[in-house]
Amino acid sequence: MSNKISIVLVLLFLLISCSENNDIFDKVGEEGYSYNKSLKTWNALKEVNNNSYVYKLSFVSWTGFGSSTELEIKDGEIVSRAYEEYRFNLQNGENEVLISYFETIDNLGEHSKGAIPQTIDDLYTTCAAEYLVVSEKDNRIYFETDEDGLMKMCGFVPNNCMDDCYIGVTIKSFKWTNK
Repeated sequence: MSNKISIVLVLLFLLISCSENNDIFDKVGEEGYSYNKSLKTWNALKEVNNNSYVYKLSFVSWTGFGSSTELEIKDGEIVSRAYEEYRFNLQNGENEVLISYFETIDNLGEHSKGAIPQTIDDLYTTCAAEYLVVSEKDNRIYFETDEDGLMKMCGFVPNNCMDDCYIGVTIKSFKWTNK
């Protein structure tokens, strides 16, 4: 009898754990889209647009340092990556480019700096597997979309962290290129 009770308790625990974990995928961001709804929207739009687009990821530090990586995807395949690293110049109010490069399909991934060459599909997968599943008790979790429902931010900030603590992806710009 105690084995049956133990099994029931374990199954109940697993059911509760899974349902708590899945709740984050249904939480709605400012534009009214959850992760699940956004992913569904993404899958529909990429079919209509031949899975061809350009997007830019960015990082900006409170210290004035920043970087951006732009990736071009054609028919679902990454065809180029451009990177720029900069520092904000307080005297003239401009970003000073420190490092930049452009890669094509022939040398994609050759440089170590910059975002890993990934498609938006890859970013949605990473978002679900690594960022949305962290402890809500120990982190502030972010998932935001643009007005069309496409992911623009997915990540988290550990509680009590002060500077440059965001772990995740921030999509600065996105456009379809098949039109």
